[in-house]
Amino acid sequence: MKNQTQQNRFFIRAIYLVTIGFWLRILKTGSSLLFSDNTARIETGKYAPFVLQKA
Repeated sequence: MKNQTQQNRFFIRAIYLVTIGFWLRILKTGSSLLFSDNTARIETGKYAPFVLQKA
């Protein structure tokens, strides 16, 4: 029983770390688009025009 609990903890921690990694990547990508030059915004707007529209 103890061995099963240790395996569960390992998988939960692994999933937790992967999730944190994805969130960090999303934050890095999003902030680079928001705070970079207009060229990056324009290129992104070609794929998802609703994301970075000018008001």
